[in-house]
Amino acid sequence: MSETSDQLYYEIEDLFFAADHLAGVARDLAKEVEDPEIKAVLNRSRINFSSSALVLEKIVKEGLGDERD
Repeated sequence: MSETSDQLYYEIEDLFFAADHLAGVARDLAKEVEDPEIKAVLNRSRINFSSSALVLEKIVKEGLGDERD
């Protein structure tokens, strides 16, 4: 694997961890707020971050279309 592919792989992996973390933060914040509009925005954000994390996790697990050692 080329150095560029390695770098891209690790950047995607970092994005996965960030999206997963932000989904958890949005979930926790939604439990704490009283305002229904803010709660709705946080819940939509959680869903979006979770969806992104799932896609990024799939990319990390399946690779970038090349052979990983």
